[in-house]
Amino acid sequence: MGMDLASESGRDWRFTNWAFCNSLRLAKKYGWKPQNDLEYYFSNDGQLVEKEDAFNIGKALLSCLDDIPEKEAKPLNSALDPMDFNEVMKYQTGEKIAYKSILEVFSGVNKKEAVRDFALFCQLGSFKIY
Repeated sequence: MGMDLASESGRDWRFTNWAFCNSLRLAKKYGWKPQNDLEYYFSNDGQLVEKEDAFNIGKALLSCLDDIPEKEAKPLNSALDPMDFNEVMKYQTGEKIAYKSILEVFSGVNKKEAVRDFALFCQLGSFKIY
């Protein structure tokens, strides 16, 4: 199961549940204040992320880029299955620790670039989550 985001700008973005949950965790760590309960963002029922909320997600993610390691970190718990939604939710709530920090989740040039690209997507305006 994945998360499909459709922006008012006409652009789309596709995430695994794991990547989307962790992107929002990272944004929250860097100052994003969600306009809704976090659970609101984790279903794909066509809910709207308002323009200001989306912009603030992007702003927070852009502010963390210098802190994301260029070298890809190895997970501490390789048994975590990123495709298992229940495992993802346990990780989301802090019951599972797979990396030393949320920054290490996105370590490495390609993942860091994906964070930047998603941040720019968010700053285009509101989007719906499917």
